[in-house]
Amino acid sequence: MRAMVSAEELYRLAGEQLLARGVVEIPISGGSMLPTLRPDRDRVRLERRDFYRKGDIVLARAQYPGGEGIFLHRVVATDGDRVILMGDANLQQRERCLQSQIHGRVAAIISSWGEHAPSPLPLRMKIRRLLHKIKNFQKLSSIS
Repeated sequence: MRAMVSAEELYRLAGEQLLARGVVEIPISGGSMLPTLRPDRDRVRLERRDFYRKGDIVLARAQYPGGEGIFLHRVVATDGDRVILMGDANLQQRERCLQSQIHGRVAAIISSWGEHAPSPLPLRMKIRRLLHKIKNFQKLSSIS
């Protein structure tokens, strides 16, 4: 019998294991990283690092508008110790954290096709975000 735990609890436990062992594998839950990570089908191997950079998919405790949580999202920007995260499927919500609040980065994605390294943000996702920004700009321009 499999025990069910929330994504928040799973990510918290994974963070503890990363501190203790340096490597951990966890299943994916939630769709904020689609199509890169598929919930209930993919797993990821996380590794501890000293520094994380733009493009890394990381497990981090971060703040978002209205609260705080643990996220498995991509680093979209860094400024020294400050980091901004965003799920690949998200159009607007971003999370903020410090390098020290990142538990580890995805070193491998494990699926039914085998194991592979994570790829950079797909071009179609970059285009989708750009179109979303243009649409919002057009709305603001029509107001003034």
